[in-house]
Amino acid sequence: MSPSDEQRRLLRALDKSEAVVVKVYRIVLVGLVVFVLGLLATILRHLPVGFGSQGEWFYLSIALLIFVAWVVSQFVGLSRRMRRIASGSASGPTTEARQTGTYGQAAGARQSVSSAYSWSREIGVPAEDRLDDATLEQLDPLLTFGYDVDRLCRMANPRYAAWPEERQAAYRDYALAGIEAYRTRRKPDDSN
Repeated sequence: MSPSDEQRRLLRALDKSEAVVVKVYRIVLVGLVVFVLGLLATILRHLPVGFGSQGEWFYLSIALLIFVAWVVSQFVGLSRRMRRIASGSASGPTTEARQTGTYGQAAGARQSVSSAYSWSREIGVPAEDRLDDATLEQLDPLLTFGYDVDRLCRMANPRYAAWPEERQAAYRDYALAGIEAYRTRRKPDDSN
């Protein structure tokens, strides 16, 4: 089952809306930076008598460093979102995989190792973070017994805990797809 044309149109419309919101947010951030710079220039131009005698420069510097770090993090996050929107991955295989449960395979077809590899490459899973069959074999029964995917990912990859949420979400999708592909590959072997 693939998403209908109506669902695809809705996803494209959501991508376009997100792109507009990101552009507006960028403009707001630039305006905020200009405002803070103007405020800082005004403060520095009209310093009160005794300014700096009680550590005001220290506190002002810390506040400015926190503000700069926040602005930089916002711009980095926005640029990542714009790249994702531009690449079309927001309405690509991950969304379809969640809806159909096939993770890139044709409905009813057996998924091979090569198609699982290409799916992992699409979400950018580095080679050292990919799950091998031995790990998938250990994770499969745990998922069946009710372990949540986040816990399984933490068990399978110690670096997972330090990743940002966006990367963790993509890795959880990758792990679920890998377990499903492992189950699909294993079924013919179990029936013998």
